[in-house]
Amino acid sequence: MRHFLMLAKAALLLIVLLSGCVHGTSPKEEPDEIKSLSNRTDVNHYYLKQSDETTKYAKQTANYLGTVQDQLSALGTAIETGDDAATVSLTNSLIEEGLIQENFKAPDPFTQLPDLHHSYVVALQELQEANDQADFEDQQLHYGYAQLTLTLWSREYESLIADYGIKAAEE
Repeated sequence: MRHFLMLAKAALLLIVLLSGCVHGTSPKEEPDEIKSLSNRTDVNHYYLKQSDETTKYAKQTANYLGTVQDQLSALGTAIETGDDAATVSLTNSLIEEGLIQENFKAPDPFTQLPDLHHSYVVALQELQEANDQADFEDQQLHYGYAQLTLTLWSREYESLIADYGIKAAEE
């Protein structure tokens, strides 16, 4: 008898759950406005800006960020350990790469990125002057500013990539 009651309760629970699943409107009965909100292909990347120019710029930028972020980290270590030769070498290398990146014309929607990147290059140039004066506190200050501006630039770039659905071109 006890098993029968447990089986009856389980069956009743199953019936209640199943009836809850079929209650409501089917997708065919939903208003068109609701249907369009749930259609992921219509919602994603509303401002799609994919073109050869944007994909090329996105790929160049992704490659550049991968290179300089590693070098910038190594520069921070060199400053902290007092390795003046490595600090000067890495600073000069980052400035050269930054000036090359500034020569790439930023297509729409990336047109605001060069301003942030220029701030990064200026911070590196200020770091270079601090290196020449062997001023540890100024080195740390300008390194921190360079790191901050590169992070801001990188995040803005990533945000634009996501917002506009831009894919970096494969080489």
